[in-house]
This record gives sequence, C-alpha cells and structure tokens, in this order.
Amino acid sequence: MHAPAPRSAPLSRTEPRGGAAPAGPPRRTVLAAALAGTGLLVAATSGCGLRLDRDPEMPALGPADVLRDAVARILAAAGAGDGTDPAGDASSPAAALRVFAAAVGPPWNPPEGLRSPVPAPNPDPAPLKPAAALEALITRIASDAPELPFVSLAAEGADPEEEPSAEHADTFAVLADVSAGALLRLYRADADAARAAADRIRDSAEAALASLPRPADGVGAEASGSEQAETDLAAAGLASLVTAAYQAEYAYERAAVHLREDSPAAAGARERITALAAVAAQASALMAPAAPPANSPAWELRTPPRDHASALTVLLEAEDGLAAALHAARAQTPPPVLLDWLTDSTLARAAAGGGQDLRWDGTAASATAGEARG
Repeated sequence: MHAPAPRSAPLSRTEPRGGAAPAGPPRRTVLAAALAGTGLLVAATSGCGLRLDRDPEMPALGPADVLRDAVARILAAAGAGDGTDPAGDASSPAAALRVFAAAVGPPWNPPEGLRSPVPAPNPDPAPLKPAAALEALITRIASDAPELPFVSLAAEGADPEEEPSAEHADTFAVLADVSAGALLRLYRADADAARAAADRIRDSAEAALASLPRPADGVGAEASGSEQAETDLAAAGLASLVTAAYQAEYAYERAAVHLREDSPAAAGARERITALAAVAAQASALMAPAAPPANSPAWELRTPPRDHASALTVLLEAEDGLAAALHAARAQTPPPVLLDWLTDSTLARAAAGGGQDLRWDGTAASATAGEARG
C-alpha cells in the first residue's frame, strides 16, 4: 500500500455564520440499549441463590468505554449556566447538553458492596457551565481519539476478517457525532475556544494520517483470491466514503454558481471543494491494497440546482451522503480522522442552513438520507 496522499490543502474548517440555532429537533435515537447495557453486570449463581463468597466478574472496559464514561461525567457535571438558558429553549447550550447526555448515556459505575471495591473509570469533574462543558467534552474526545484502535488495512499481517474495534467504532461514532454538534454550539457561545478546539481536532487528524503504517512490499499483489476478497470486503466502507466525497465535490461545484454571494455557503464553497478532494484522496489511501472506486465526470444529483434555495438543498444532501458514508467506514477510519471529517461536514451543513446537534439516528433510513446517486 502507498502512504496516504498528502493534503492538497488544509482540512476545511468553515465556521458557522449568522448564529442561527440548529433547525428543528435533533434527529437521533442513539444506540441506547447498547450504551445503557455497558453498566450491566452478570453475577455468578449457584443453586438457590447468589454466591456471596466472591465478587461478580467485572466487565473489561475498553478505551472507547472509558472515553464514553468520561464524556458522560462531563455532561452530568454541566450546570444550567447563569440564568440565560431558560427551560424549554431548544436553542440554548443547556438544551443541547441534555440532548448530548441522552445520546452518550449515563456514567459507568461499578456495583456497590463489592468485597474488593473497584474505582470508577474516571473522576467526576467539578460543576461546569454549559460553554465550559462543551469545550471540555470536545477536548477530551479529541485527546483520546488517537489512542483508540481501528481496522488498518495497511498493517502488516492484518486479518480483514477480524474487527477487534467494531464495538469501539460504534461507541466512538456516537462520541464523534456529539463532539461535532458540541463544536457547532461552542462557536456561538465562545468563538475563540471553538477555533482552538477545531485546530486541535485538525492537528490530531493530520498526525494520525502521517503516522499510518506502510504496507509490506508485495501485499495485495501476491494475495490469494480469498485473501483479496476479504480485503475488498473490509474496504467496502472506505470505498463508499471515496464515492461520497467525489459526489459531494461535484455537488458543490454544480451548486456554487447558484448561491448568493453574501451567503455563508458561498463563502465556504471553494474551501469545501478542496477539502472534499482531500477526503477522497486520503480515504483512497486508507483502502490500499484494495483499489479505490473511480471518479465520474458527472454524478447524478438528486436535486438539480437552479437557484439559491435548490442549491442549498443540494449541499445538504451532499453532506448527508458524506455523513452516511463516514458512518459506514467508521471501523476502518482512524478515529481522529473520522472525528475531523465528520466535524467538517457538520460545520459545512450548518453553513448551508442545516445546523444539527446530532446527525445520525441509528436507523438505516437516516443513514442514507440525502445521499447523491451516482
């Protein structure tokens, strides 16, 4: 495999403009059962009742579980602020924090009464105001993302059939979505802190791409038919991401000429086109030794752009298609890179008038909503 293609330009980081709150309620029903089930313990039983001579077996928490617990504690520590967040105001930071808390789930705590007490994975932070909580959770997710595992097709001797990070990828996908929505909120509460957080996410993604292993010489060329088929299967999610990036790039090129010059979407369109081209190139590199899909000179758009309003619809559909593809490729994408690409897409969607606290609702229908057809 070749090393990841260098960026043709810095990753896109389009700041939301105008201060508009996300349109409508968040579209999300997040893997609630899986997250809530993290805290369940199974006690060994014998005969007529519980055996009390030993502690129940404690579940082993992976790094993504520990990160989820840390974020849950930050959200639990978030206060109502300084009185500027009235109950029922869906546009307030406090309301967004409640949405994020429902998505992430409660903190994980070991059961009480254990013969050998077990500490919680993370300490409880001091009470936090909404803006501070938003910044803290973004910082924690960005800081821990480089340590999370993923299925690297470039790793020598990697077995595409084994997906040790599948559960971690599901958990991190939720956390990445929460972080992206939190950054969108933080831009309106503290723009300087949001820019610093965005830079941290981008730098982490660039470092992750630079540190990816190179494949061993001859990998893929001498692979058996079954091994190549397994590699191609593991790369299928990345292939859909490459295609979605190509489609979104074309959608922006078609729509940009119809956007009003004074609109946020027009201001960031050229930068977004450059960033999408970089996503396609870098996702192609992640696919090696599997061959990436080819670009098309003219993708079929679901909504033909004819004026400003229809052009915005095209951009929303393009970003939804990209988000769906990112979700499909979550296990094969380095977590810092997944976080960065989803964050860029979230901010770009907001610039097109479609700001959302959360992007995914866990259903197949939403995973393909708005996807451009090729």
